[in-house]
Amino acid sequence: MSSRRLPPEDTPEWEQLVKIFEFGTKEELREQADLYHCKAPSVERTLYQAGCRRRVTEQFSETGGIISKSQVYKTEALFREMLSQKIQAIPEIVISRPPKYKDTGDETQVALVSDSQCGVKTITYNREVFRQRLNQLAYKIMKIASLQRRAHPISKLVIMELGDMIHGELVGKQVNLDELECPAHEQILDIFAPAFCEFLANLYQHYSSVEVIGVEGNHGWPGGKESAFGTNWDTFAMELCKAKMQEHSRISITVERHSFFKLVEVQKHYFLMVHGDQIPMHMTVPYYGVTTKGLRWRGSIDPDETFAKAILTAFKEERITPDETIRQMINLPFQYMCMGHFHTANFLQFNNVTTFMNGTFVTSDSYPLKKMGLGSEACQWTFGVHPEHGLTFMYPLILS
Repeated sequence: MSSRRLPPEDTPEWEQLVKIFEFGTKEELREQADLYHCKAPSVERTLYQAGCRRRVTEQFSETGGIISKSQVYKTEALFREMLSQKIQAIPEIVISRPPKYKDTGDETQVALVSDSQCGVKTITYNREVFRQRLNQLAYKIMKIASLQRRAHPISKLVIMELGDMIHGELVGKQVNLDELECPAHEQILDIFAPAFCEFLANLYQHYSSVEVIGVEGNHGWPGGKESAFGTNWDTFAMELCKAKMQEHSRISITVERHSFFKLVEVQKHYFLMVHGDQIPMHMTVPYYGVTTKGLRWRGSIDPDETFAKAILTAFKEERITPDETIRQMINLPFQYMCMGHFHTANFLQFNNVTTFMNGTFVTSDSYPLKKMGLGSEACQWTFGVHPEHGLTFMYPLILS
């Protein structure tokens, strides 16, 4: 028998024959061959030469005999047909235009500065490296402000100084002798104060006002933990800078002398400033202590009366809504905690407390390596605060 008796291609009869060849059994193919007075092998050869392929699998018994023949329906052709149907069933995608940006008001930029340890010397850090990194920090703070001002105004900068700017000289308790570059008076007068005043002078040219708020660190205690609040090298250094910069009316410097913490209001949002040496470590890492101490402080530190009175006064004068009044009162005494001490930058969110852990200026530092097994990171934080949205942008500023 000749294959010339087969139906012409591109006809319904041909398509039916191809379908039986691809998915049918050999018995069904023989029946079709008989209809066209052809032999099944001749039909198979013709269809194979036309590009068709068998798409069935045969299963055999252990003795080698055929026990069943099953059709394979999930072939490439069927899958494409099914996929095409599914795609056609998808509703038309309407691409909307992005919403027009609405200016939501002025934001305040906050910069965290801590743990410069002026007076410490390592293989990669000394007084010259400190000055370079402080200048680099100023540049990066201003660069972030420039980028953010393309979207919204930023007029004020708040610098939260979190302690340990001065390394101290309490050898054997807080200072290793081989890492001490110079005594405390030189750390303050020759290294920190000139560089920090220059740092502020560069920044205030780019903001309508610069507010510096400081707390003391543990390295600044002249007599160790027996020292009174305010008797601290950090406090002396900041007061010296305050006296030097008093001619600049747009720069204000405040140092907490009577407590280890400071509550600060920025754009109707509330921050707790603390150095962090009050927080114990568990399993050689501080993160459990940070979260638990933050939540306990939030429940035990009394809200600042000035903040509470300001909120109630604004409500009585109808400058804020009842909902806004409730929101601000609930956020007291603080929503955010800013700290340093551990020389490792991090960002933690736990229930109602968001914590910024600031890094350090020092590299090749033995403290975090010995205490936590972590390398010191020359990193400081900057972020934005909006009166309605709270925390907006945030950037870790790498200095090394």
